[in-house]
Amino acid sequence: MEQQADSQVNTGRADAEAVRQSHGGAKRRRGSGGRLDTRFDDATLGALRTRAERLGLAPSTWVRAVVRDALHASRSEELDAAVAAHLLGVESRVQASADARELAGQVRPLAINVNDLDRRARAGEAVALSAEVPELIELLREVRALLGDRAAS
Repeated sequence: MEQQADSQVNTGRADAEAVRQSHGGAKRRRGSGGRLDTRFDDATLGALRTRAERLGLAPSTWVRAVVRDALHASRSEELDAAVAAHLLGVESRVQASADARELAGQVRPLAINVNDLDRRARAGEAVALSAEVPELIELLREVRALLGDRAAS
């Protein structure tokens, strides 16, 4: 049987085997293990293929090596720290949202009163205003803008 030149598919087999061995895996036998289909956007898939090609690996081999590396026991603390940092970020955004809702609840009655005074004044009714009302109106606009009310600006 003739020996064929390495095709693009065969390129990097030695490197791929080295990756397998360095991650404690033997060459995969058909039918063993499971299968995971993953979707990537075009940019991520392009970057993945470029990285694998630079290393002389098939994209699937490179992805498996990266996943094994991430799951390796020596990396578990680093991974746990990254997950914890993400969860803290989510918690802080949830707290900020709760704070904004509480502030909106406190400001709402004042805004209703100011709107009622405005409606009555535009209808020609006599309305008594204290000297602080213009300052209060400006403060309400600032708070509404902070809460994301586009009409406030």
